[in-house]
Amino acid sequence: MNNTNNENRMSRKSTLKFPVKALLIAYFCLTTADINAEPNNSLTLLLVQSSNDYFEEFPSSLDTETKGFVYAYSFSDSLTISVSTQESDGNGRWLATERDNFSTYNRAETELKSYAISSSWSGEIYSFDASFNNSEAREQSLSWLPRVVEQLESDSKVFDFSVSRSVDWLQFSDANQLSFDWSIGLQHADFEAEIIDVIGTEAQLIVSSDIQLKQLSSFVDVGLSWWLERSNMAWSPYVSLNWNFELDTTGQQSAILSRGGDARPVNLLDGRFTNEINIPDSGEWQLGLALLFDSGWSIDVSYSQTVSTGYPTDKMLASVSVFF
Repeated sequence: MNNTNNENRMSRKSTLKFPVKALLIAYFCLTTADINAEPNNSLTLLLVQSSNDYFEEFPSSLDTETKGFVYAYSFSDSLTISVSTQESDGNGRWLATERDNFSTYNRAETELKSYAISSSWSGEIYSFDASFNNSEAREQSLSWLPRVVEQLESDSKVFDFSVSRSVDWLQFSDANQLSFDWSIGLQHADFEAEIIDVIGTEAQLIVSSDIQLKQLSSFVDVGLSWWLERSNMAWSPYVSLNWNFELDTTGQQSAILSRGGDARPVNLLDGRFTNEINIPDSGEWQLGLALLFDSGWSIDVSYSQTVSTGYPTDKMLASVSVFF
């Protein structure tokens, strides 16, 4: 069995206090040389349910639903090209204050659209993967104490290249074996965002921010998978861990504060809008199960959680693939 697990490895940590909800382009695509007769095409439909705190300073679990598909074509046993697209929507409403039968609520809505193209070339020992991902996000939020209405539009472009290998660790038979998988790679991310905040102080405060960042990082993925075959199907439980290492981040930020008609530029080094320019080291672990049937289709379910991020994210993923 040849496993390909292509992911957008963008760090969950945003450069903003309020997170940009970039969502992973994720699928688990199984090619089946032993069970199926050389399928050249595959189509994967996926559904992801994720949850994370939107506002860091108080409980605000935001639930997001993502739907997407991946189409892959194998030109040969070595070369595969795939394209994918995803759309996600999230919303949340949380109690802020309650006094004398009067309540105020913090609210947030998110929307993200993305597409990706990737290629994979498999040699006798190593595999080489390259991918490009572009995503556009929109967010609106309302918070109290003080009252802040916030709007955000962002665009991110991510390119990564990786080298991977799968090693048969314990092989009881051709139909029963434990494999160790690893990959290392580089990622370049270009991030732009425009933010407008209206702060309800005694004299209304308007903050307009423009964020432009470029980041170079490296990543390491390791995992274990157990491959078992039966008469008409195969199944493979797996566990994986990936970690991102910051190499270099450059960028600039400008903000315009307007109060009482007096507008002036402000350099925001800390606080609600920036937190940290450098995206810190972070990672993600994943636990899943893939089922592959000789009729030419497969099912994959998994649970994952981010590690060492300002806004930890839990995700449940389910996908169905057909090979033809």
